Amino acid sequence: MIPHLGHHLLGKLQPLHIQEHYAWALKNGRADNKGNSKKKRKEEDNKEIDKSLSPTTVLYHHRVLHEALKHAVEWQIIIRNPAESVRPPRKAKPQHKTLDKPEIEVLLAEARGTELYIPILLAIHTGMRRGEIMALQWKDIDFRTDSIQVRQALEWAPKEKVHKLKRTKNEKNRRVDVAFTAMEELAAWKKEQKQLRVATEKENKKRQKEGRAVVPVEINDFVCTWSDGRVVSLDRCTKEFIRLAQRCRLGGITFHSLRHTHATLMLQLGIHPKIVSERLGHSDIKITLDTYSHVIPSMQREAAQKWNGYFG
Repeated sequence: MIPHLGHHLLGKLQPLHIQEHYAWALKNGRADNKGNSKKKRKEEDNKEIDKSLSPTTVLYHHRVLHEALKHAVEWQIIIRNPAESVRPPRKAKPQHKTLDKPEIEVLLAEARGTELYIPILLAIHTGMRRGEIMALQWKDIDFRTDSIQVRQALEWAPKEKVHKLKRTKNEKNRRVDVAFTAMEELAAWKKEQKQLRVATEKENKKRQKEGRAVVPVEINDFVCTWSDGRVVSLDRCTKEFIRLAQRCRLGGITFHSLRHTHATLMLQLGIHPKIVSERLGHSDIKITLDTYSHVIPSMQREAAQKWNGYFG
């Protein structure tokens, strides 16, 4: 903002100056020369670089500028805040890529037998966040009621360089009912997990007798683990999932896409948005409706067809 607005005296800064800056930034505001389109740069042999900034980035410009000028008014440096008379661009809505049923089947088939199978299964069937899935413990799963209690999440602490458990995003526990077929898969994995740990312990005893190094076995209650009991890290989950998706020719899909897939499919099946919101752990149903507004039109058409059928 400084190169484009910095030459204006504070008392002389007008709303028009700010509005012109936003218009300029949307077209030419990028300063790193990286551009948004790698394909375009390759085709043009770097002769044409996209220098546009996203509406979301320019909106951040507005918020910073508005706050700074607000302080200037409070300190009586200027009489009014010129940013209040400016219309900033709306935040760009991200395009969430989701999977359909055949793609889900391909992904699960490819993941079966790997440490990612259970995390993927849980994400698809519950819409839980990656950190919530990795923090899930067997005591949180009720096989009698086919439900899961989401109580905590795993996060990476960069300073300590360790994973830590924390409360869920909105600091509220929630119950998620799970399809019986998915619960059967979880029950089978629970048995297999115990067998793998026993096998690792037996192998360690053999190694000790032979004077070889043993594999440390971690005893815990976590659901998503390696054969030796170690929790699958967040970073490993992300990287391995991208590789898995590429093998399935599902480009552009991330682990978080599975959460969006769950929500989208639930809405398409006619599940009330309030229920979907509760399953996802959103603090407000408005977040759900705003995030998945692209699904609403098809639901409106289906509602009209049902209405016609009722009176037809």
